[in-house]
Amino acid sequence: MGSQDNDSVDHPEARWCAVTGGRGFMARHLVAALLRSGDWCVRVTDLAPAVVLGRGETEELLSSSLHDSRAVYASADVCNLDQLVKAFEGVDVVFHTASADPSENNLELHYKVNIDGTKNVIDACKICKVKRLIYTSSSGVVFDGVHGLFNIDESMPYPDKVV
Repeated sequence: MGSQDNDSVDHPEARWCAVTGGRGFMARHLVAALLRSGDWCVRVTDLAPAVVLGRGETEELLSSSLHDSRAVYASADVCNLDQLVKAFEGVDVVFHTASADPSENNLELHYKVNIDGTKNVIDACKICKVKRLIYTSSSGVVFDGVHGLFNIDESMPYPDKVV
């Protein structure tokens, strides 16, 4: 696996991006799409101390990309600004996909990760002079706990009461 220190040596012409929460469901597919494009090298960031690969096409693509240094794994918690700064050094774009586990019914955790963590991501981007930050969200922000979410887009209003 390549390290952050020699990313530019391994791929001198490469544009680097980072994906927070990079091992999450949506993020795995984003990482794969970025790698398949051939336009990006990807720094996959997530909580685990090391990347654990599963089965499947996207996992095989990540494995080969880690091997040839088109991807690197950086353990980083969005609640830790220093870890984010280290993870974002030298990247042009950050895709912020990290969020608290929606199955955790813990308001303090959700606030810490989704609000404070996002503030840290923004601060780390400023410190590292990242050119673009792309923030993602989920359908959970418009789910009222009653009505199903079918064929919705960003015009869907936020519910009066949050689940």
